[in-house]
Amino acid sequence: MFIAPRFHTNQAHAVRALLRSGTEVAFLVRRIRSKEYHHDLEPEVLGEGLISSSVRGIADVKTHNKLFSYPSAPRLIRRARRFKPDIAVIREQGGYSSLAMLIMKALGFRCVLHTQRPICNPPDDEGRTPLTKLLQRISSPMVRYELTPLLGLEELARVEDHGLAPAVQHLSADAEAQEGINPYKVMLKGERSRHPGRAVFHVPFVVEQPWTKEVWTEDGPTRILTVAEFRERKRIMELLETLALLKSRGKDVHLTLVSNSGSERKQRYQERVMARIEEPDLTGAVDVRTDLDHEEMLKEYRHHDIFILPSDGEPAAYSPLEAMAAGLPVICSKGNGTYEYVLHAGGGMVFQERDFEGMRFCLESLVDDTRLRREMGLRGMEFALSSMDPDGIPGRLEAIHRMIATDQ
Repeated sequence: MFIAPRFHTNQAHAVRALLRSGTEVAFLVRRIRSKEYHHDLEPEVLGEGLISSSVRGIADVKTHNKLFSYPSAPRLIRRARRFKPDIAVIREQGGYSSLAMLIMKALGFRCVLHTQRPICNPPDDEGRTPLTKLLQRISSPMVRYELTPLLGLEELARVEDHGLAPAVQHLSADAEAQEGINPYKVMLKGERSRHPGRAVFHVPFVVEQPWTKEVWTEDGPTRILTVAEFRERKRIMELLETLALLKSRGKDVHLTLVSNSGSERKQRYQERVMARIEEPDLTGAVDVRTDLDHEEMLKEYRHHDIFILPSDGEPAAYSPLEAMAAGLPVICSKGNGTYEYVLHAGGGMVFQERDFEGMRFCLESLVDDTRLRREMGLRGMEFALSSMDPDGIPGRLEAIHRMIATDQ
């Protein structure tokens, strides 16, 4: 059983693999958002409790409603008792998930916290409201097991130096001797320094990409793709300025921006973006596509030559991994947690967070070198096939379940 604020796209491939393996899966969410991918499993809306929704209504809390939202205890108890999960995977440790953890533990179910905090040097994870902080302090000692898709290492080959022990081997002895410990082919186990006794398992993201890039054309513009909401930290304006600079240098480039409509604040930023696109130096150089569903987005990758994510403050962006799986070279900043996948795969180029000159260098390098684009794209796709295969997820979760059952 999964319990989460919402059904995130980065879990869709894992759920599909679990169902394909014959595993029974239930996915409980606070709410359903538009454009989520529910083709394999329809999430069940757990919603929130009466007191929680009433308080938010009185306080008129809208922009940060997830910080003031807590699940309906009676609904969760009834559903858990009917389903009787062998293991409950609870997403993040905000107020909603912390209360869900307390309830599931009280019912006697084995629980694992699923976060996007790196094993090494995780950021501060304290809640942003007094009630959330209180729930976290109560529930944290109960959290003995945690899953994360991020290592947080600058040099992934040196995992042994950080006290991470391989718990489940997937490589032969010969392959290990040649490659050292590959953190994407073994399951690593560490500990949270702030939470003594909590075991943390590295379970990489998985991705299934049926529409891979097949043709690299020499003619026409270099087609660049980005996926970003209309928000300041997504750095769309900075990317547009970089595109304009490349065009001024005689580069034949075209950008597709995939985004979605949203709040009034996002609309204001969208207006700025659209106004910049209409200026003479970018005329005809940018297409904007909004509100694509997940399947439409997957098909979009194969029509482009480079994927770029200029944003900062990204805990773990999933689109670069889908782009690699499709065979595109990826450019992103170290402000995106999944940059470590790009580096380890050799599937693209990484620049320092908010280093827009570095971003320009990476983009221009790939625009100028078709061979480099192909080589990086192929390496990223091979990495995705070998190290992010969704069919490995059932075995990993079964292994974790065995460890928890033995430990308890």
